[in-house]
Amino acid sequence: MKGKKKLLAVFLAAAVSAAAALTVFAAGVRRRDGRETVVSVFENANFDQLSCRLSLESHLDSEYHMLTEKEEFLRKLYEGWAEQGAAGPVITREDSRKESVMRLSCEETGLEFSYYTEEEQEDGAVSQENYLKAQVFLEGEEAEKALELQDRLGEAAAGMGISGTVCLELTGSFSGLLTREEQEIVAEALLDRMGARRVAAVEEEQLYTIYAYGEGAGPVRQLPEGQVNLNLAVSWDEAAGETVFRLGCPIIREDY
Repeated sequence: MKGKKKLLAVFLAAAVSAAAALTVFAAGVRRRDGRETVVSVFENANFDQLSCRLSLESHLDSEYHMLTEKEEFLRKLYEGWAEQGAAGPVITREDSRKESVMRLSCEETGLEFSYYTEEEQEDGAVSQENYLKAQVFLEGEEAEKALELQDRLGEAAAGMGISGTVCLELTGSFSGLLTREEQEIVAEALLDRMGARRVAAVEEEQLYTIYAYGEGAGPVRQLPEGQVNLNLAVSWDEAAGETVFRLGCPIIREDY
């Protein structure tokens, strides 16, 4: 019964969100773009817990760079992303035999930029590849704020010649275990309120994954079944006793 009540709450919250969007449009103030609608619907789904993560992963080059150059690169990226007056970041390093990582982080903004260098030796020759992994962790942020930060990170990266898509990942959870049928009901209700359609789905014993497409919901990826820009996954966290919903725009990068 408890799970059924939560399902009803999801429907009601989503209906309120959709009605609000239509009201704004009808009033002629401003029509929501697809991304804002997607995030707003997820935020208003009455999850017990809700968090947000931005992520960008990109191959940089195969050149050798001094530590000072790597630090300067990370600081310039941070300066291009951070708001004026933001707290100063902290630089740390981690080294192993095959990999070195220089990490710039700022606790106040939930930001973490990591510069990875992977080295390989073959026939006496040493080769290396450099990668960037950028993450921003948000708690309780408004939809508009999350999308603003996503755009700012993309612009800062592009300004430094960094390629790749900034993914927006939202995580919400319900206490207790929802059956697969209930998981499907919630997932389909969310996609419906987002104006998205399911393109493909994968069902496993402990995981239910949907790939969907929503007009204007963000960058598009191509699957054999068609174009997608939304990735919704539902799983059971036994340790926490929660059913977890993860939404990726366009994909979920974090392991789940």
